[in-house]
Amino acid sequence: MVREPLKSDGQLRRMETVTSDALNFAWPIRASLVATNALTTLLEMGYGDRLPVLRNPTKAAAVVGRYGNKNQIAVVAGDKFIGRKPLDVLRDICEAALEVDVIEGHLDDESDQVLGEIIEVADNMAADESSVAGQVESVARWVAMQKKMEKDGIEIDSETMCRFDYAWDWIGGGVAETIRNKNLAGWLGFSKKSSVRDRNKRIITPPADTRAMPRGKQIKKDKGANSSTWEQIDFGHGDRKTSYLHPLSVEEPKIWTPTS
Repeated sequence: MVREPLKSDGQLRRMETVTSDALNFAWPIRASLVATNALTTLLEMGYGDRLPVLRNPTKAAAVVGRYGNKNQIAVVAGDKFIGRKPLDVLRDICEAALEVDVIEGHLDDESDQVLGEIIEVADNMAADESSVAGQVESVARWVAMQKKMEKDGIEIDSETMCRFDYAWDWIGGGVAETIRNKNLAGWLGFSKKSSVRDRNKRIITPPADTRAMPRGKQIKKDKGANSSTWEQIDFGHGDRKTSYLHPLSVEEPKIWTPTS
């Protein structure tokens, strides 16, 4: 699911997924970004006819949100509709992207790797849901809640469980964050696990190949007193006017000044 309308970004449009705001584990965030990019690329390349089409996307999202993979959702099949499990639909999208890559060779190494991981995790989840608790955050959350209820002898509608569920998403000591930082879950496919040193470094080091780099440099230069947004960068010119920067630009734009 993506938010509408898409946000303007110069002559481009920025897509924001709903799932990325609801995740704490590293792997599902990565998988969501890679899958979304693969899907939109198929549409842009004219391969949309290879993708599954839902009869009612909003209803399907509600069904998945409530029942996960337990219930089927309606998919268009010619002049009729068929019921399919959400994991099957997700697998279809990933397989379509990999099949087109054989023709076009458009996917990078990370996309190839992660799309394969998504298919593998989907297969494992269909066979045994609890087996993917290390990758799928919703499963990890449910497993943790079950253990808590069994340990304390309480029901899911108790105040203690409500507090536990709320604490899962806390930033700065939450349940999911603690599990992730201890490298207990959420890191499938990453060459390096999380470390405090690397984490602290990432917080203050912007990506070197996007506009985050010049934005970060300027914010550091201004010691935080900077009015930059995602796409409008405050380079401190004149009365603090901002300049638009393309997402993949890493250089400060040249400002024309009249000469005498």
